[in-house]
Amino acid sequence: MKAKRRAEEFTIDEKLRLLTGYGGFSAVNLPEKGLKPIQMTDGPNGIKTSDGNAVCFMNTCLMASSWDREICRETGAMLAKEANRCGKDLLLAPAMNIKRNPLAGRNFEYYSEDPYLTGILASEFVKGAQSEGVLTCAKHFACNNQETLRWTQNSIVDEDSLRNLYLKAFEILVSHTDVDCIMASYNLVNGEYACQNKHLLKDILRDEWGYQGVVMSDWCAIAELIPSMQNGLDLEMPGNAHNSLRKLKTAYENGWISESEIDEKANRLLRLYEKRRGQTPSKKCGIDISKLVEMTGESFVLLKNDGVLPLRSDEKILLVGNAKEPRIQGGGCAKLQTKYLATPYEEIEKIAKVCDNIDGYDLTDKRAEVSGYDKVLVFLSLPEDCDSEAFDRTGLAFPDEQLKAIETLKNYHKNVIVILQNGSAVELPFAHDVQAILETYYSGSYGGVALKKVLYGEITPSGKLAESFPVCLDDVPNGNEFGQKTNIYYKEREFVGYRYYTTNGVTTRYPFGFGLSYATFSWKDIRFTRTGTFDFTVQLRLENTSTDYDGKETVQIYLKSKNRFEPKMQLIAFETIRMAKGERKNITVRLEQSAFERYQNGKKTLLDGEYALCVARSSEDVVAEETVCFAQTNRLLMNEQVLLGALLTNENYRAITLEYMLGIINVWAYGDSACTQNFEEDVFLRSSVYNMPLRAFTYFSADIFNDEKMQVFLEKLKTI
Repeated sequence: MKAKRRAEEFTIDEKLRLLTGYGGFSAVNLPEKGLKPIQMTDGPNGIKTSDGNAVCFMNTCLMASSWDREICRETGAMLAKEANRCGKDLLLAPAMNIKRNPLAGRNFEYYSEDPYLTGILASEFVKGAQSEGVLTCAKHFACNNQETLRWTQNSIVDEDSLRNLYLKAFEILVSHTDVDCIMASYNLVNGEYACQNKHLLKDILRDEWGYQGVVMSDWCAIAELIPSMQNGLDLEMPGNAHNSLRKLKTAYENGWISESEIDEKANRLLRLYEKRRGQTPSKKCGIDISKLVEMTGESFVLLKNDGVLPLRSDEKILLVGNAKEPRIQGGGCAKLQTKYLATPYEEIEKIAKVCDNIDGYDLTDKRAEVSGYDKVLVFLSLPEDCDSEAFDRTGLAFPDEQLKAIETLKNYHKNVIVILQNGSAVELPFAHDVQAILETYYSGSYGGVALKKVLYGEITPSGKLAESFPVCLDDVPNGNEFGQKTNIYYKEREFVGYRYYTTNGVTTRYPFGFGLSYATFSWKDIRFTRTGTFDFTVQLRLENTSTDYDGKETVQIYLKSKNRFEPKMQLIAFETIRMAKGERKNITVRLEQSAFERYQNGKKTLLDGEYALCVARSSEDVVAEETVCFAQTNRLLMNEQVLLGALLTNENYRAITLEYMLGIINVWAYGDSACTQNFEEDVFLRSSVYNMPLRAFTYFSADIFNDEKMQVFLEKLKTI
């Protein structure tokens, strides 16, 4: 086995050269030491090439809508295969910033408005890429939530919101994977540039989370090189050797950066170098296109369907809009040339009895023409000056001409189907005027094939929204002042997306987690079992009641809070289950202590008080819920108001509580103090007992439990 390279074998000048990039998208370049540069590439949805010989994958906004760990892992693996084929070592992905506002220009690259969903799905993407020997770089750390003034914006956010919302996805990623790199962002966070922010890069990322990988800068993001290197950065990108090496050497000679600190950075970069596989480039595409099409189609979100989908092959279809020239990706550095493109028109034409097309949206005096078709499909697409790096959107509406076409068509035809092409939430004022809406986001090179298969029922759309769709921009917190100032006060705190809408009772057009299907599912026998103070299992019986369609259903678990300082609903677990038609499955979702941790006053704490666990189809569609009580040991007030649930779920008090209280509980529950039945196996009895204060049990049998005996019990509890 080849010996690992160590910084100690290099001169100080060679080590300093490792700390700055080379040639735009390369790093770790010491050919005289046998180190061939690591080749980097954007990014989240494909490999950038000069000749377009690369597949454009579905953008992250669509992949995240799958809520499917397998799809995200397989997408990461496929992208890695493309990287290997193109001679690239490191993907500048996943992009993980929270969708704080739907106007943010780069939302199409990001996963969700929810940090838990983002962290879990991004972790699977990283695992998939690494399984093919390709390195990954998570970005943009941190609070890079808009594009306007991104080089100078100061994200001013309180510590609890920073931890609970904006850093949580990265924390999940670091705890679930050995992610190779993390990219520090352009912006300032609480007055300090992210690339030199000691609190972010050292205190949290290194010291608290124990991250061992490389921290690199976004391209040209470093405001001050030496403070950045002192405060946690390892690699300057894209590299500025003619200036940086001189500055680094001066800092070393003056003792501003010690050689041991330089060695730590150099060794991290050398470990990164050794992790790459170094594939031989090939011109032949090595990914499974049919699998990519299936994953893309399954990720589509069916927002509405009044029985007009799926289509039949004997129907006459009219396409309106850009079906011949679809928008398949967002703009900016992630945009790639591709010679692979299957358009909706050419794909639907292969199967429809009649498939005609109207380019654009002018339907003036075309009532007679339109009425001759069985179904009309309208393709709505945001223009190129929306959904891009470097600038934000100015509104949530589709262009006026597209909305006018929908307004016209509702009077022309009774079967109008809308296909959406966008990178983030949009206003849909026509939702009640059309018969179906299918959200395809930016679906990549083979989105047209996936669309055809979904429209004709070969693939069941199974996606769920990873972001809320508000009725209008006025409903969005901070919506009307987004992107207008350099100092950005995150005054909404954690109340972003569905956390805001559910807490404040604001109606959305379509809620977070929502999505229909051709298949139908029944949810039965939902049970909550507490196995420890902060450990639960949620069980249910799921059945695909459809006789025609296989499909997937997503079981979502939310934590519901009554504390006005916390969001009402927070996603804490989910499972996406693939089921054949008629199939039944028993589903178990396990919740562990980490689901009930949050930062409060800058410190990670366990929940304290009364909450509810919710099994739901979306953030606004709760199927079942159960109240749970949490109490931290050092905060229990031992008086007559203490809840039995607080005692029975605390390992320090459970045994003695059962010793003193089981008889009186049995009197209340069964009328017999000697009953041998277990009240905790009955959902009603367990919930009732857990939520009763100690004093309530003095009403049932004075011989077993009265005021005096309650005081004896309380005194015993206080000694523990």
